[in-house]
Amino acid sequence: MGMGFMTSAIGKKRDQADEASKRSASDWMKGVQIEPDLSSPTTSTDVTLSDSTVWNVESLGTELSLVSQKFPLVDFESVNVAARKCTLSLSGPWGQHDDTVFVRLHLVFPDLYPEAKLPLFELEETSGVSSERRRDMARFLGRIGALHARKGRPCVEACLRYLVGEKTADALLAEIERSKEAGLARVLLGLGIRFVGERTAQLLAAHFGSMEELEKAASKNMEKASEALEAVTEVGPKVAQAIVEFFAVEKNKDLVRDLTALGLTMTAEKRVTTSTLEGLTFVLTGTLPNLTRELAKEKIESAGGRVSGSVSKKTNYLVAGEEAGSKLEKANSLGVAVLDEVGLLELLETGPAKD
Repeated sequence: MGMGFMTSAIGKKRDQADEASKRSASDWMKGVQIEPDLSSPTTSTDVTLSDSTVWNVESLGTELSLVSQKFPLVDFESVNVAARKCTLSLSGPWGQHDDTVFVRLHLVFPDLYPEAKLPLFELEETSGVSSERRRDMARFLGRIGALHARKGRPCVEACLRYLVGEKTADALLAEIERSKEAGLARVLLGLGIRFVGERTAQLLAAHFGSMEELEKAASKNMEKASEALEAVTEVGPKVAQAIVEFFAVEKNKDLVRDLTALGLTMTAEKRVTTSTLEGLTFVLTGTLPNLTRELAKEKIESAGGRVSGSVSKKTNYLVAGEEAGSKLEKANSLGVAVLDEVGLLELLETGPAKD
């Protein structure tokens, strides 16, 4: 496809940008705060995803407001920030001979967008774009969304750069190439499966060890699939059902196959887990003599325990090293058991004392 060029409509109408930009500042933008350091538009016509300036937005409204100003020739026809959806139209090189044609895109943004979920993309049927090309476009928009979701980044700007022809497919694929080693947990997070956040994605990756094994488990009949998925620490019926429903949709399977074909890492080290510390919550603080905090966390989670960032009445153990600080004081005030590194290793070996 000839996607590596600017559309003629954009090239001919750059002098209309200021006027169009004013028209795009419609009522929905009122009161939206745009971060000052993000207000300068990108000037390159062949940027990569990492060059995008719409990263650290405060809200969906902020992102759409900023992007609309960066793309004055894109018509934001309908924007409902409260309902988290919008419809926009533009001219792009998607005709039979890569000629410029009209394109309309509907976007729905999940609650966890952009931290962990990608938008739902729907390209409206138009006379200038063939069904086959529209499917290709939708699939590639899904790849862009998944890539950005794996990084917890907004994706509307990158999608528009692709649709108007500013960003080439080669540039996008080059960024994907650089992101292949992100790991199975990040891929799972980026797929947008309901209720699967960062921790659940990590637990699924560690339990199944590969996307293939996870999909195989989710594709069994509902009873067996639920049993296999709920064997994962902290995965209950609601999460299990969401995973089964995700892999039951053919376009989701297509996306997984596409990402696999692109060379993204679809495997993880399969963690050997036990139930020694099942149901127990730990907090780590200070510097331990030998274990790094990450290794201590991994050991606790491998034994079925959970690591929290703050001390509360629900905390079972505080693992304290040197310079423990306020967490140690709070644990003592709440009567939470305090362990040093030796105590933690002993607990991992023998488990808590039985009443």
